[in-house]
Amino acid sequence: KAVVSTQSTGIIQEQLECCGLETAAETWEAAIPSSCCTGNSTCSVEEAYDSGCREAAVTFADKAIMFSILILIIGFVIEFLCMIAALYSVREAVRAKSYSALSTH
Repeated sequence: KAVVSTQSTGIIQEQLECCGLETAAETWEAAIPSSCCTGNSTCSVEEAYDSGCREAAVTFADKAIMFSILILIIGFVIEFLCMIAALYSVREAVRAKSYSALSTH
């Protein structure tokens, strides 16, 4: 279980470019994992990413939420435009039917 946790922590740190919970020095004390640095097999406090993973995760979540809200708004606008187009089509079909009925009599 500790191996999975270490691998997960490493993946998170690499993807979010963060190190430790708050800072590298505070979380890792002596041995800082290589996932805290860009492309180095050994990593020191000076080379480690500046931001902690808590801050990076909150920023990532905020961006994800804003993106989701934007997609919802775009979806609602498209749905509204489709409803307007459908109503217009029905209205025109009714007019055309009425016109053809009047012209045949």
